[in-house]
Amino acid sequence: MRKVGAFNINGDQHLPSLVQYGVDNFRDAGWSFCTPAICNFYMRWFLPDEIGVPAFDRPEHGYENTGKYTDAFSNKNYVYAIGNPGKIPVDKESRYGNAQIRNSGFGIVTFDQTERTISIDAWRFIADVENPNPLRDQFPGWPFIINQYDNFGIGADNFLPEIVVNKPNQVIEVRKTGTNDLIRIFRMKGNSIQVGLHHPGTFTIKVGDKTVGSFETKPGVNNQSVNVEI
Repeated sequence: MRKVGAFNINGDQHLPSLVQYGVDNFRDAGWSFCTPAICNFYMRWFLPDEIGVPAFDRPEHGYENTGKYTDAFSNKNYVYAIGNPGKIPVDKESRYGNAQIRNSGFGIVTFDQTERTISIDAWRFIADVENPNPLRDQFPGWPFIINQYDNFGIGADNFLPEIVVNKPNQVIEVRKTGTNDLIRIFRMKGNSIQVGLHHPGTFTIKVGDKTVGSFETKPGVNNQSVNVEI
C-alpha cells in the first residue's frame, strides 16, 4: 500500500480508529481509517491505558489510549484516534441510546482530487449534522485531514532529483535498477515532483499515462543525479 500511497479504509462491527502504519519504523507508511459501524452489536475496546501499557508520543490532542504501540505481531502502529464505546450518557432503554453507547455511527471520507487531500469524519449514531458540535457529534480525534502523499509515511528522506514532465498529472513509476522491484507508483500533481524514498539506490523512472498509451523512461537515476526532464 505504501508503494502507491494508498489510504486504507476498512471496517465491520469494530470500534472506529485512525492509525498510521509502520513497516520498519513507526509512522513510515500510510494511514488506516476503520469506520464506525451503523449497527454495532458486538462491542470492542482498545484500552491500553487501563491495563498499564505505556504510551509513547501521544498526539497533541492528548486523548487517552493513543500514541505508538507495538502489537502482538510486532506491528508498529501509531494510534491517532480511537472511539471506545460506553462512556457517554444516554438513555439505555432506547434502541437509539443503545446504538450510541455501543459506539455505532458512520464514517465519511472526502477526496479532494484537486488539492489531493483526504478529509476523514467519524460521526456518532446520534449526531446533529446540521449544527454539529465536534466534541459531541464526532468521535474524539475527528475530523482529520491528511494529504495524499502522507500515505508514503515519514522518513522518506532519500530524495531523487526534481522530475519535470511536459504534461501535468502524469503517472510516475519508480523501479530499483537491477532487480526491477517496484518502489513507487502514483499520479503526480502538476508538472514537477521530487520523489522521496525510504532507501537509497539507483532507479529507473517511468512517466506517462496508460489511458493514452504513452510512457517515457529515464534509467540510472539516484540522489546524485541532476534534475530530470521527461
